[in-house]
Amino acid sequence: MPTIVVNSLRRLRNAWHPLDELRRAPIGRSLLRWLDVPVWVRLFGVQWKVRVLLVSNATYCLVPGGPEPEIVALFTALSRVFDIRRFWDVGANVGYYGWLVASLNPTAEVCMLEPDPCNVDLLRSTKSRASLGRVQVRAAAASETAGKAIFELDEQSRHKGSVLGSAYVNVPSANGASTVTVQTTTLDELRSELGQVDLIKIDVESHEESVLRGADKTLREDQPIIILECFHLDRPIVQMLSARGYRTFDAERFGEGSAETTNYLAVPERHLPRIPELMRARKSEEERLLVRQHTSAHGDKRSD
Repeated sequence: MPTIVVNSLRRLRNAWHPLDELRRAPIGRSLLRWLDVPVWVRLFGVQWKVRVLLVSNATYCLVPGGPEPEIVALFTALSRVFDIRRFWDVGANVGYYGWLVASLNPTAEVCMLEPDPCNVDLLRSTKSRASLGRVQVRAAAASETAGKAIFELDEQSRHKGSVLGSAYVNVPSANGASTVTVQTTTLDELRSELGQVDLIKIDVESHEESVLRGADKTLREDQPIIILECFHLDRPIVQMLSARGYRTFDAERFGEGSAETTNYLAVPERHLPRIPELMRARKSEEERLLVRQHTSAHGDKRSD
């Protein structure tokens, strides 16, 4: 697939889901519900087939290197440079980064937190088929307290669901979207059960501050590397991490964060001397992805 098409697909996915317009029409919604069935696919860098939804998760398969190639390259470089033994995927969706880390290091212990029941079923199907004993799938949302909360489902793309608030019963959301009651846990509570963690990815659709408030002990004592997606005003996130001994970078451009930053890499001070090594490893991985794109553009259908 030509690079210009790949980049256009990524920009489209970030700004507007490709199927939003079709879903606005009743006939379009019916058609997509009929087509959006679970299927087994090969994802870049993953050593086994992964269960995804045919329509909702299409960009994972259509774009060589995945929908976020810079982040894929970063994960791969982190695995090469640091000894990642425990990884927590907070807001796992279909589990791509968990499966990637488990593929890069078969001895790593991976824990995925995902509140959307549909995504949880996909995760458990993949774990069962691949017989991944070192991977845990937990049907829960991370927050600042343990208990229950209202979770608004993203029934269009399955990757933008969000926690609305604490509650013990289902309530309708303000915009009429479907909601469910989900279990919540804190990362500190998870640490007390699983032990020290080396790398955490957080993608929780504007619930990041609550997740970090529930991880105070983990961040102070373990100082894990963090990859975090954040689309709203970034300063509170940067300040919270800075107060716990972290320096933040733009995870896609590998520079200082700016108004355009949506993915952050937070590195504890003890790892800062190895940043040049990490940058070299990431550049090498990005070059490998470019080769993959070039190969795809010339019709090579071989899997990674």
